[in-house]
Amino acid sequence: MSSVAPTVSVALCTWQGERHVAAQLRSIAAQSVLPTQVVVVDDASVDGTWAVLLHEAEALRAAGIEVVLRQQEQNVGYVRNFETALSACSGDIVFLCDQDDVWHADKVATFLQAFAARPTVQLLHSDARLVDAQGRPLPATLFQALSISRRDLDREHRGEGFELLMGRNLVTGAVTALRRGLITQALPVAKGWIHDEWLALVAAASGGLDSIEAITTDYRQHGDNQVGARQRGLLERAVGSGSARRTYLAAALARLRSLQEQAWLGRPALDAAQLATLDQRLRHAEARACAPTRLPSRMLHIARELGSGRYHRFSNGLRSAASDLVQGIQ
Repeated sequence: MSSVAPTVSVALCTWQGERHVAAQLRSIAAQSVLPTQVVVVDDASVDGTWAVLLHEAEALRAAGIEVVLRQQEQNVGYVRNFETALSACSGDIVFLCDQDDVWHADKVATFLQAFAARPTVQLLHSDARLVDAQGRPLPATLFQALSISRRDLDREHRGEGFELLMGRNLVTGAVTALRRGLITQALPVAKGWIHDEWLALVAAASGGLDSIEAITTDYRQHGDNQVGARQRGLLERAVGSGSARRTYLAAALARLRSLQEQAWLGRPALDAAQLATLDQRLRHAEARACAPTRLPSRMLHIARELGSGRYHRFSNGLRSAASDLVQGIQ
């Protein structure tokens, strides 16, 4: 094992971020182990973000950190913007970074220690403290808001990340770091996927996904989050909005078909068991997205899908089946 400390890059994407980005950059400059490089790509902001970035870059450079600042000529969206930022990173370990969070002072050190202890892991994600727009703590942590259970974490530690991600995403970009080699494997992001979900999936395909259970970041929740995290009530989870649910199921099916097309091309390279898992996941997505609308036919359709075991394997079991039963009935 090399005794040379790995170099560290931070890939930070901004858009209309003048309100919070200075606090984020200052928390990066206050790390107990400083990054080697900070790459910031702004997605054609029209507020004062660029002026804030120019000002804060001077303090980072004074601390000995290389700073790369780029502006998109036109808005390309946060997925493509992160692709640009990731491609410009040169560090051995690359951190994804949102514009409006605050890193705890030992975040970089915590991740580097975890990577050193797990040399085959390609991507790590951690828990976070959820805070409101003013930085005040909210009742739940990120893992709690995402309903990530002890069993989920244990399975992830055992290398079962691919199977877990076939059910739902567990990885949030704001608390994610990866080995730079994963960038070459994963980019460009497949159609329909968010960058952090796709990076996690590619890492999981080779058994290279794991988590850190420590809280490393204050993850700010406000009305402008691209994704965000919040806890949903039991009724909302069980029933939800009919139109939103149909849109979600259709999008999930499209993503899985996109993944299958990419797997046929070998990116990611899936083994026979993973291809079989993906096939079953696709069958389940098709069953949920294409259920009949007339009640008798819908009941029979859902009962058959329950009998296959896929509701329990890839969704929330009886709760998801009940939700599908009451949605879309004519």
